[in-house]
Amino acid sequence: MKDKKIFDAVTQVDDELIEEARITRLERQAKPWKRWMALAASLILLLVVGRTVLYSIPFGGSAGGERGHSEGSVFMSYAGPVFPLTLSEDSEITAVRNIDFDFSPYTPIKKEHKTHDGEIKSYMVHDSQIVVRDDYILTNLSDQEIRVDGIYPFAGAMSDDGDILPVITVNGLKTDAVLNPGPYTGGFQGTYGNDGAEENETFNLAYINSWQGYKALLTGGEYMERAFDEFPYFDQKVAVYEFSNISADHEKGVNPTLNIEFNMDFDKSIIFTYGFNGGRLDYNNNYAARHFSVPEETNSNYGMPRYLIVMGDDIDDYIVQGYPDGGCEEGQEIEGIWADIDRYETTLGQALWNITEVYNKYYEYEDKRVLMGTVSHEVQYGLAKELLEDYGILSEEPMDRYDIGMLEDIFSEAREMDRVFYLSFELFIPAGESITLEANMVKEGSFDYYGSGSDNMDTDGYDMVTRLGSNISFTEDTASIQDHGLIDIIRQNFGFDLEKGVRKVILDPAEERYYMEISPKPVEE
Repeated sequence: MKDKKIFDAVTQVDDELIEEARITRLERQAKPWKRWMALAASLILLLVVGRTVLYSIPFGGSAGGERGHSEGSVFMSYAGPVFPLTLSEDSEITAVRNIDFDFSPYTPIKKEHKTHDGEIKSYMVHDSQIVVRDDYILTNLSDQEIRVDGIYPFAGAMSDDGDILPVITVNGLKTDAVLNPGPYTGGFQGTYGNDGAEENETFNLAYINSWQGYKALLTGGEYMERAFDEFPYFDQKVAVYEFSNISADHEKGVNPTLNIEFNMDFDKSIIFTYGFNGGRLDYNNNYAARHFSVPEETNSNYGMPRYLIVMGDDIDDYIVQGYPDGGCEEGQEIEGIWADIDRYETTLGQALWNITEVYNKYYEYEDKRVLMGTVSHEVQYGLAKELLEDYGILSEEPMDRYDIGMLEDIFSEAREMDRVFYLSFELFIPAGESITLEANMVKEGSFDYYGSGSDNMDTDGYDMVTRLGSNISFTEDTASIQDHGLIDIIRQNFGFDLEKGVRKVILDPAEERYYMEISPKPVEE
């Protein structure tokens, strides 16, 4: 179960982070001068004229779920619909489809927490993940056998629980399906969302917040084609400055920092960094600096190397200096911070592959039960290259979010970004015969965050699309529900009636999308 619906958590800032912000002047200004610091996971911290401003990154979707309109609510966090099966090429195959929604995981669980005054309070939670079984009877109407690849799409992110990966069986036997991740499905928006932002500001992610977004994305087939394309190939020559054996005397500063400053021609060079969390750029004077905090031995990334990568003309006459904090102010230099610096030349692709291995070494523990843990390092590497070329500093129009070349942003968000995945597998149907196919998966619900003021608290949304992205001719569609007495249906267009025992319905093939919004039945604590 995801830690969903914790809206207030984005305002809980670690004391060390606040202290680091207090002593570091942060400005976000247009070229020719930039000065920045890395962002916290859910917060942007800015100091403007000595005053700290905290604000949360806007969530995709509206400020609160809309209620009562014919297509259901617009949730703050939209999980995406269940998509239909498709094939690698057009063929004389027809399908009968039934989709079943099993709410057995919705069983309420009693939990307890201790308040600030020591009082123990209990509360009930439910798991919004449900089990979906998407069944097909595929019939070959031709007089010849058909061999074709089946393709099953599903929405998610590499950081989602691994059990969102559908299990595909054909005639009762599990297939050896290959996972093909599509690129990022969303877009970008300004710091305060789309409203009131500068037209060209692209500092925050803007996720798809309705099924129409997926309709626009998948119609025409270009998105699916990209999922099966080769990843970019980077053979550009680069110079790599690798910082290793990093250590510091932590009694000399609240946040011992190592800074490298150098001259560069911004028209002839591109700088990438990994493990650096701040810096300065002066475009008018061809000056740049990058710095990183030196972790203590108890820190999880202690011993992790840092990389500064130069593509184009190399940097000139760099100076490395220690400081007591991330401000790196002139006159505050200190001794007692060390690093070995090794310069070597390679290709950008090889440099990124080396960083992929470093990233997985220090963050692999996070991946044991998530989808990212089921794919190879080559796929992770490919997704990072794809993001770098689509929206990063190698793009023709880099997004503000990535235009300073911090590679950890690229690697981490390649894991977190929403995308559509495609499972591909071989199908063989003899002439005039039929086969059965089942896709079994766990599906997360759409939701609004607690503390947001929405009317949709304790409401989860689930939906399916009937034809979107599919080239199969469907002759019949049905849907069924297993509620186990655990839920109430608040809004829907399926036609289920739990009180009257209507738990299986025939779907209208002309209806593009079916949805239902569910709340758990009240239980006594």
